[in-house]
Formats: sequence, structure tokens, C-alpha cells
Amino acid sequence: MTYHAYQRLSPKNRAQSEHRQAVQALFPEVTWHQEQGVRGNVPASERPVLSALLAALQRGDVLALHWIACLGRDIADVVQVITALLEKGVVIETVVQRLRFSPADPSTQAMLQLLAGMAEEQTRRRLVAAEWGREALREDKESWNQRFKGRPADKKRHRQIAELLLEGETLQACASKTGASLSTVKRVKARMNAEAEGQHCPRAGHAK
Repeated sequence: MTYHAYQRLSPKNRAQSEHRQAVQALFPEVTWHQEQGVRGNVPASERPVLSALLAALQRGDVLALHWIACLGRDIADVVQVITALLEKGVVIETVVQRLRFSPADPSTQAMLQLLAGMAEEQTRRRLVAAEWGREALREDKESWNQRFKGRPADKKRHRQIAELLLEGETLQACASKTGASLSTVKRVKARMNAEAEGQHCPRAGHAK
């Protein structure tokens, strides 16, 4: 049995040192696998360190975590990773709530069902929000076209990128699915953010 720990490092997380100490206190002989330069909205399959760790873990190994949220970009991603590890015979233990996910364990299956239900609700809410966003784009085509000036083919691609972003796709996934460059996807996202801020901020001379 080998103990491994995974942690995604972020400059925004000021408690990550404490998280590591908490894991280390429970599992003194753990081997650490730390992910740097990867945002939290990147799925597990696109995280180099996590992907390598998931492939290397073997039956009987234990994966120690501060909390399961670090395993993916959303609940559905986390459930998928945990399920795959359990199928390999790997045990997952957390510091928060001291949870233990074990293969063929009834309590583990109950926790997975609960998480799966939460994932479905999270996905439903995201799809509803995405549909609202698409509806807003359809109703305000003139404003959209002014924001995305250029060749007709570019406007169509920008709209596709925007819809994928609204559905929660990562920047890299949007680029791959639309054939656009990563810089183009970033520009579309920046313009969408600017448009959203403009809708929620009072115009100059009209502020109360």
C-alpha cells in the first residue's frame, strides 16, 4: 500500500500550506503530487500532474486529499475521477469530514449517488444559464455584431465560441471544437465580459 497526495496550487488560495500540513499530519509518509499553473476550471483529464497520478495509482494505493473538489473542475468531473479510481481498487481519503471512499463499500456508493445528484443539478443550472445567454445573444444581434466586427465567417465562429463559453467549456476546449486559436477565444471571452459589465454598470452621466 502506497500513500499519495494531490494538491492544485493557486496563488489565490492562501490556505494551501495549511491544507498540506493537515494532510501530512494524517499521512506522514505520503508522496506529494502538486499541480502548478493550472486553473481550477480545467478538467482532470487536462491536468498533466493529476492525469499522470491517476494513471500510476494501483490497486491498494491510497489517495489523500484535503477535499475532493481538487480532483476536477466541477462535481461531475470529481465523481468521474472517484469512480474511475474505485474501479482500479484505489482508496480515497479526505481531511475535511474525514471521508473514506473504498471499493465495494455501501457507504461509498451512497456518497457517490449523493454527489451524482448534485452534479446533475449543477449541470442543469449551467444549461439554463447558457440558454438564457444564447437567448440574449439572439435578441441583441445588432449589439453582438458591433462587438464582433470582421468577416462573416469570423462572426459565426465568435458566436459558436461564445455559446461554448456560456456552457462552461474551457478556453482550450472552445479552441479545439471551433478550430479557432486560443488568442481568439480569449478575445471573445474578454468582449463577453466587457458586454456583461456594461449591462450591469450605469452609463456615464446617468449614475444615481
